[in-house]
Amino acid sequence: MIRFQRQSKLHRILLFYRDRAGATPQTEAPPVDRLLVVGEFLDKKRVEEIARDALGVKLKTMNAADVGLLIPAGDLDFDAIAAPAGLARLAW
Repeated sequence: MIRFQRQSKLHRILLFYRDRAGATPQTEAPPVDRLLVVGEFLDKKRVEEIARDALGVKLKTMNAADVGLLIPAGDLDFDAIAAPAGLARLAW
């Protein structure tokens, strides 16, 4: 049940992103071509499927090592990643 909830939330977030970006799967690709998957809770292949369904395009999924992100072993507070990621996104 929890896995389905995460997948459903990811799908809704991607639909929200698509709508905010002004792109539709039928007319144009959204201005994103990669997706960073962090953590062990989501399977990268499943994330690709969800993104293809929500955005209508095939995204390249990346992991933390692909972008030089070093994640310490053990529990990691979501805010430790979300806050810097949000700031980095604002700078783009």
